Amino acid sequence: MQINQIKIYNYGKLQNKEYTFDPGINLIYGENEAGKSTMQAFLKSMLFGMEKPKGRAAAGELYTKYEPWHAPSYYSGAMHFFVDGKPFYLERNFYVKEKKEVLCNERDGEELSVAYGDLAVLLGGISKEAYEATYEIPQAGAATGTQLAGLLAEYLSDATLGGAGSIHVTRAMKNLLTQKRELASILRKEEQQRKQQQEHVLVEKKVLERDLAEQKQLIEKAKMQMESEQQKEAQFARKQETVRKESGILRILHSFSSRTLRVAGAMLAILNSFAYQIWYQVAPVFWLLEIFFIAIFFCGIFSNETTGEDAPVPDGISQKPQLEEEPFSEKKLLRKLEETVREKEIRLSNLKEQSEQLEQLSRKEQELKEDIQALELAQMQIQKLSVEVSEDIQDQLDAQVSKYVSELTNGRYDRIRVDEQGNLKVYLEGRTIPLEQLSKGTLEQMYLALRLAVGTVFTREEKLPLLLDETFAMYDETRLGEALLLLEKQQTQVFLFTCQKREEEILQKMGIMYQKVVL
Repeated sequence: MQINQIKIYNYGKLQNKEYTFDPGINLIYGENEAGKSTMQAFLKSMLFGMEKPKGRAAAGELYTKYEPWHAPSYYSGAMHFFVDGKPFYLERNFYVKEKKEVLCNERDGEELSVAYGDLAVLLGGISKEAYEATYEIPQAGAATGTQLAGLLAEYLSDATLGGAGSIHVTRAMKNLLTQKRELASILRKEEQQRKQQQEHVLVEKKVLERDLAEQKQLIEKAKMQMESEQQKEAQFARKQETVRKESGILRILHSFSSRTLRVAGAMLAILNSFAYQIWYQVAPVFWLLEIFFIAIFFCGIFSNETTGEDAPVPDGISQKPQLEEEPFSEKKLLRKLEETVREKEIRLSNLKEQSEQLEQLSRKEQELKEDIQALELAQMQIQKLSVEVSEDIQDQLDAQVSKYVSELTNGRYDRIRVDEQGNLKVYLEGRTIPLEQLSKGTLEQMYLALRLAVGTVFTREEKLPLLLDETFAMYDETRLGEALLLLEKQQTQVFLFTCQKREEEILQKMGIMYQKVVL
């Protein structure tokens, strides 16, 4: 692939700019804040697009960083490029509310679709992440020698296993371990919460069982008391029946005595009147007798007004026995107790079922355990794959890296490879050299060789442009010259972004063809 021309309509600090490039080395020169990083981001955004993240992730992202302050809807640009000798035109509007993508073959006018993967096919199927791991080579000099040695080992191991560097084995293992620890922590919390719930249920269950036992005793006691009261009522009813029979006889006797008094009183009063006619000489005596007999008569009359119900009743049965509680209230209390017992028995049954469920793992705990097992399986698979790396790819990558390292170091180092444990090995005259003994400059050359080798091995279908962002800032002039010679031999387009003039001086000194673009 070769980028022929770009048109930046509105992207960051660059507006209405047009640049043309050569197939080989393009030296993009500019002082600090001139727009070098902006152009580099624009090239990558045109090739792979740019999405606006949501939420906090939006801070610091390319979309937010280069979004125009004025006229954000005009956040766009265009590119003319060649693939396999065929000219194509690509236009993008990055504005999230008015996204637009135009891709066409300029030779025959055929319209292609970015959304349906036509551009990805033209780029050889490489992803943005893979491109950043191979063709976009940043400055490595910021790391110390020890850090850079670790970076080399990790990068080559990842590239060997992950194809174009899209799989970072070392980081993947660390991420899996981190996720496993997080899930294990969540699982422990879930288990503790379940056990606390189980303890709470057991306590409630014990309290409920004790209450049920007490209430059942109260029910038995109430039933016994009601039976006793029913027996007393039956005994009282029998006594009342006996009293009713006895009171009938008393009424008969009482009725007979009252009539006798009336008759006797009347007859004696009449006889007394006749006797008074005969013996009137003793009148006071007769008057007294007359009053007495009349009194007897009236006693009989008043006595007749009473009934047998007023007759005296034997002690102990004159009134209904006084119960401790009324029968109705006692039965109501008993029903209420029985209803409460039924409700508590249902609750107790539910608690027993809940306790049995809490003895087993919850659904979330099972899912967490399954996730942890999946992570452990993934770790095992990655470890297995890291040991069983394809020998063919391994040999190709080792050969290509060794070739580049040899060219960069004038044949000083014979070979560089990754062993079965993922350790980087450097050979000098057949013997292994520890990375710690290599200079920082040599490690930087190996870093460049690795990136170029991975791009060569894993993107054979279509070589993409190299983006070098101050890659040689820490190189001395000798190493820089060797690196530029190596880039000249690469059959790919190179964009070398720099704020220094020595790259141009060495290019001129060594007679290397290039095109200069000043920002």
